[in-house]
Amino acid sequence: MKMKKTKATTPYENKYNVLLAVCDILLATDWSADNCKSPRWFKQNTKLICEYFGNDCKVSDITSQKITEYVTYLKTVKQSANGTVNRKLSALSKIVKRAYELGIIDSIPIIHKLKENSGRIRYLTDDEEKAVLDYFESHNKHLTALTCIVLIDTGIRCGEFRRLTTDDIFFSHGQAIIILHDTKNNEDRAVPLTERAHKALNELAQHSRDKRHFTTSKKDSEFWLKHDWNTMKHALGYQNDSQFVPHCLRHTCASRLVQRGAPIYSVSKWLGHKTLSITQRYAHLRIDDLISITSLLEK
Repeated sequence: MKMKKTKATTPYENKYNVLLAVCDILLATDWSADNCKSPRWFKQNTKLICEYFGNDCKVSDITSQKITEYVTYLKTVKQSANGTVNRKLSALSKIVKRAYELGIIDSIPIIHKLKENSGRIRYLTDDEEKAVLDYFESHNKHLTALTCIVLIDTGIRCGEFRRLTTDDIFFSHGQAIIILHDTKNNEDRAVPLTERAHKALNELAQHSRDKRHFTTSKKDSEFWLKHDWNTMKHALGYQNDSQFVPHCLRHTCASRLVQRGAPIYSVSKWLGHKTLSITQRYAHLRIDDLISITSLLEK
């Protein structure tokens, strides 16, 4: 009697939890804390993907049509903006690509990204900055105020601030600068320090847990800052402003540089943008050159 030949399976292909298995592989490799900047972000997105499709869903069942339905769910039920949807689709794209590499699926479904608008760039005005810093100072949050000063005057990301140490401060031609090594783009960059930012970093180091870093908590500084920020946000009446988040401190730095005459290329280099087109979002904030030609329209 002839035995029926069965299809060989990979170690990861099984009857149950195939989607969850691929997610676990990625979370242990590409998306682990050792290999990416935001492991918590990937954990949140894989959790949402597994909740929507089901842990026991086979990756082969995640077709382009199913992905379109997922996008509709994110837009209508989760009320996600196009940019947020695209970030979640990037995680899903990585999952199906890894499944293909492991031989679990024969082809990769087409994933269409949504068009993103440049949107409003939320930054702090001088009065808003004063209100924010005054709030923290008057509520025994001096170190939080110092952190905000550093983020405003350097434009570095919260994650970059968390990894920064006193070993990263140097002097060049009498100017204090910080050298960022573990950046989003995996490229080192130098950022000059204003006098008040340098002073703030020195004081933060004295209160840090090891006198080297500039955070006072063992927890992720980005989320530690968010806690204090959200308390302040509600107290000052910004609770309905969805863009009034710590990241707007980075926008504040970029906006001020552009508004005060810094060339777009220099701002791009300062912020560590991968392409100049990203920095171009701030170009409309500088209207000096437009004002100077207004006379051409005057009778």
